[in-house]
Amino acid sequence: MHGTIETALKRSIPLFGVCLGLQGLIEDYGGELQELDYPMQGKQSTVSHDGSGIFAGIEETFNAGRYHSLVAKTVPLCLRVTARTEDGKVMAIQPNSLSIYTVQLHPKSIMSLQDSAGHTLIRNVVKLVARGCSIKQAS
Repeated sequence: MHGTIETALKRSIPLFGVCLGLQGLIEDYGGELQELDYPMQGKQSTVSHDGSGIFAGIEETFNAGRYHSLVAKTVPLCLRVTARTEDGKVMAIQPNSLSIYTVQLHPKSIMSLQDSAGHTLIRNVVKLVARGCSIKQAS
């Protein structure tokens, strides 16, 4: 995945990674993953976020679908955690100064559609990419 991320950055192409995309970004920047005690395949969790960029207009906590067995163990300092589950698992990260948007949760899952959270998240990514801007820090 390193080659894909590196090529996109060299060409100033914004990236949106879902699930494996977040995991790849963590490893690419030197972080570590670990196996969950039990897989979260088709499970719903409550997620809290910081309100920045891709989470604009989404309730501070929302339900999201999860489909993974790996999770971030360590997150490099150059990556900012922007969302977590109620038990502290990383659900979204953002490099401090790049147009890379990643989520562990699945915004397109039927479990992420309550109050249109999943649709809003995807719409926010499209808007940010279309404008060519980077994610604004939460205040």
